[in-house]
Amino acid sequence: MIENKIAPTADSIMARRLVMAAVLLAAVTAAVLGAGHRAGQALSLGGHSDRTQPIEIVIGNNVLSVPENMIRHEEQRRAAEYAGLELYLRWPELTGYSQGATDIFNSQSDQRALLFVTLERAAMSRDMSGRYASVYRPLLREPGIAGPPGLTLRAFRPSAGYENELLASGRTLEGELYVARCLAGVQGRQAMAGCERDVHIGNGLSMTYRFPRELLGYWQTMDRALKKRISHLIR
Repeated sequence: MIENKIAPTADSIMARRLVMAAVLLAAVTAAVLGAGHRAGQALSLGGHSDRTQPIEIVIGNNVLSVPENMIRHEEQRRAAEYAGLELYLRWPELTGYSQGATDIFNSQSDQRALLFVTLERAAMSRDMSGRYASVYRPLLREPGIAGPPGLTLRAFRPSAGYENELLASGRTLEGELYVARCLAGVQGRQAMAGCERDVHIGNGLSMTYRFPRELLGYWQTMDRALKKRISHLIR
């Protein structure tokens, strides 16, 4: 038996086309709105991320699990192997970006509480404290002056190549040597991160952290807390 097929009329063809066009338009509109929403979120965050989900990062022989909002640069917020990783953390919480701390992360707050951390393969066998006796001490001017409790500040000799810098040194409660370099004078007081220290951590990693000079008084607490915080990111 031959089935009788009804040939589509011009009206039905046009109706189908209109329905398909409407569906397509709705899909495109949803995609555009979604992209606009995501772009709006990105713009409102100013390049930061408030997502705390961990991202797997490989540096040398180290595998790290780092909260996304702790990673400073957007291009590094994806699982991959990097030669170095740039982080930023709020002191003293040692947490990444949150919308409640936008002013601090955008340097728009009177409170300077942002720490910058660089993780990379150690290029030298000794960290900053280990380089003190052989590298820094011969370049220092004596006598030093008293700094924050437990620290002595010394200027470098003019020929040392560390123009407008001071070296802060002292012993921790455990007797370990602490060494950091800081910008001197007005420049040091105004800089967002006027002090710098590097330590060895993990499996052949170097951690360089930079912080406002006004936080130098927390040197023991900060050094201990940062080492612990970053060590916990290494799996």
